Amino acid sequence: MTSRGSSLLFASMIMLILTFLARDIALNTVGYRYELLVTIENLSSKTQLLPREAKMILPPDIPGWQRVATINVEVNGTPTDYVISYDYDRNVLISPITPSKILPHSQVSIKYEVVIKVARNSFFIRKKPMHIDEIDYIKDPKRELIRPLGEWDWSKNNDHKWKRLKDLAMALKGSNDLETVFNVAEWVVNNIKYVETETVLPPHTVYEKRIGDCADQSTFIVTLLRMLGIPSLIALGLVYSPLADYSVHEYHLGLIRKGFNLHAFVLAYVNNIGWIPIDTTAYIGKDNHAFTKGALIVSTDRVIIGGFIIGSNPNEYETFKAYNSLKLNVKISIKRELDFSLFLVIGEALFVIVLLLKRIFA
Repeated sequence: MTSRGSSLLFASMIMLILTFLARDIALNTVGYRYELLVTIENLSSKTQLLPREAKMILPPDIPGWQRVATINVEVNGTPTDYVISYDYDRNVLISPITPSKILPHSQVSIKYEVVIKVARNSFFIRKKPMHIDEIDYIKDPKRELIRPLGEWDWSKNNDHKWKRLKDLAMALKGSNDLETVFNVAEWVVNNIKYVETETVLPPHTVYEKRIGDCADQSTFIVTLLRMLGIPSLIALGLVYSPLADYSVHEYHLGLIRKGFNLHAFVLAYVNNIGWIPIDTTAYIGKDNHAFTKGALIVSTDRVIIGGFIIGSNPNEYETFKAYNSLKLNVKISIKRELDFSLFLVIGEALFVIVLLLKRIFA
């Protein structure tokens, strides 16, 4: 290769490095397009109200983690305005202003399209866990987040199932809240085997059988922490996975999920620190402290927090019911927005590779 060719190769390599670093500094969010399409057919001869499945749970704005950039709603292909309501856990629900009813033997299609910007973890500049300082609608964690979940009311029940769980909680109590949180998480990692379950198990069942998936373990951890007066909640995550494809069709219900997997983890509130993410299932097989040092949810920008469980039974969150008089088809998908700067880096990298190959084989 001539000196001119060597200079071109050197200049191209420098340009590649500079472009990569500039992208790493400037690109601070990753965009996801979250779509929900609900088609509802009225099979009866009577007018029916829109079911709750026609509403979308809007992912919350969380400073330092994610924000909702745009919201679009369509009814039968026509853009429309939307109204806001709230569920028992104060998650935001959106639904179209009209229609509120479905005429006999007719069909309505409602499409929600939400663009979510998630804080990006770069290669060099921001290689650190995502952190949550505050959650807007939790004003007083010590008051709002220590009650039992759903019907699993350990505060009014002292039979042997709940007593054993209370005894375990007391045994894991540390000298301060932070130490207690770590003790509880470590006990779960060492004693609960990951087994997928069809529904979320009661906390005492998780303890008795020593099994549970991410939702079961999260419910179990929240119960122990709340028993000890430590505010905590369940965060329900949508983990971007482009090849994920799930579908179920039964009776009058069809459900399709594409581009993501469901996940659950815990956020525990510790004074002077904020919200600590606890994930005991993301790094199965890793060292026992992976849930604090490098768990999935604090080291990746592939996780969207879809909503929170504050006081309800987790089984009731975003479930889709089959109706006798209504036929529902639900399709939920997540797509990552294109990063054009990445194509620029790839193009420059390929150019450098071509120059190197020419030099090698010249």
